[in-house]
Amino acid sequence: MSEIVIKGTTVYDGTGAEPSRADIAISDGRIVKIGDDVGSAATSLECHDMSVAPGFIDVHTHDDFALAADPDMGFKVLGGVTTSIIGNCGEGPAPHQAAQNIWKAQYPDADMPRWADYRSYINWLEQNPPALNVVTLVGHGTLRAGVMNGGTGAALPRQRAEIQDQLEAALDAGASGASFGLFYEPGRSAARNELLGVARTIADRGLILAVHLRDEGAGLLNSIDEILDLARDTGVRLQVSHHKAAGVNNHGLVLDSLKKLEMARHEGLEVNCDQYPYTASSTHLEAVLSDPEGVGGFNPSNIDVCLTGDQTLCGLSLEQLGKLWKLEPVDAAVRLSAESPETTVILRSMSEADVISVLSDPHTMIGSDGLPNAYGISHPRLYGTFARVIGRYARDARIISVEEAIHRMTGLAARTFGLRGRGELAPGSAADLVVFSLPAIMDRDGLGNLGGPPSGIQHVIVNGELVVRDGEPTGTRPGVMIRNREWPKTQGGGQCHTPDRSPALGEPSLSGGDRR
Repeated sequence: MSEIVIKGTTVYDGTGAEPSRADIAISDGRIVKIGDDVGSAATSLECHDMSVAPGFIDVHTHDDFALAADPDMGFKVLGGVTTSIIGNCGEGPAPHQAAQNIWKAQYPDADMPRWADYRSYINWLEQNPPALNVVTLVGHGTLRAGVMNGGTGAALPRQRAEIQDQLEAALDAGASGASFGLFYEPGRSAARNELLGVARTIADRGLILAVHLRDEGAGLLNSIDEILDLARDTGVRLQVSHHKAAGVNNHGLVLDSLKKLEMARHEGLEVNCDQYPYTASSTHLEAVLSDPEGVGGFNPSNIDVCLTGDQTLCGLSLEQLGKLWKLEPVDAAVRLSAESPETTVILRSMSEADVISVLSDPHTMIGSDGLPNAYGISHPRLYGTFARVIGRYARDARIISVEEAIHRMTGLAARTFGLRGRGELAPGSAADLVVFSLPAIMDRDGLGNLGGPPSGIQHVIVNGELVVRDGEPTGTRPGVMIRNREWPKTQGGGQCHTPDRSPALGEPSLSGGDRR
């Protein structure tokens, strides 16, 4: 007898194929049968008006410290996410001293464990599992800050060597690639030879390099050229993070950037991207002030305070803040950043047409890019990203089909990040599933709704255990740390082999510690 049977659902298997009606049997953390007669189970979920899909894989998150501070991960599992890829934008959880400024901004009162490096971070997560699965990238900027004591500027040869040593150690421990945050210090100060060294190491292992571009405004196309040149010189597999064009004067540039990515693929490079389905972005106020053109310009009426030390200021635009403090908006922003360096803001800077253009590209995956924090104030993408893609853009607007939307956030994501045995519903694969109502699924639209789970998600299963049942979290924490699996590479040129559409179901990546 199986442990869980899901009865009567419409099955979206994650491959992009049209859905079918079937029951699903789950046992010992895996799917054991899909079909008409799958037998009985200790837990039977009657889901005749529901749909089931592989659990959503959030390919771009900043959950590195939430996994320790909030291991139930309600803001993720209530949105159907079963795997979180951390370590993005050059920011990572280690080394500890360099990373503490990141987690103190998100969880200032938390008693955070003191892991020293990626190996101890990974080991800690295996011993203290969260509610969902975790894949980690190595944040180059955080490594750099640790080696250079937070300093900027070009690294000395011995410092570059130390960054490389720490990167190799993190990959040996199981990290699945690395990330650049070229818009942020200290990553933006890295010379090209340093970036090439990191990219070459990732390419040699057949892993993935995710990049927050140097400029997502007027310099978008030059920034795309910069990273494509890195890929041409090293053969590294690229993931362009949260692809967009910021600033009204730059709307439409994504049509050209997407063409550049497609031309690179014709050259033989492997390059994909991800996005969150909103026209507003969110980042650190300090970064906006240091390079306003890189985020599309400084328009104080379109920049809202999202998270800061004085919570009464949250939701105010910088224009409103200037009036409150009787200062010019830019001076108010400088004062706020000085008083609360952790301040994050929401910028209404993108166009709906660009969101649709990026989503329409078949190489676009979905990543929330949300910033979890102790205050519960965040851009709505933290909770609602995946529900919004299905409900708004697939079901209602029909920009892409529902099955294609699910493929982008499951099967394609698993294939791109090397998550063998996940991302597709098939006998033998890990039992990560989400059960949802297709007519009801939707995020809480509008920036006035800062946070809160989407509607329409009924059950979420991680490694065969219910983490959400009847729309409520169960408190179960069956997640595992998924260590890297190196892709085979082609002969010559250092270019990576593009794996076929189906993951290797015979090689599951279940390497977690005790579950609770």
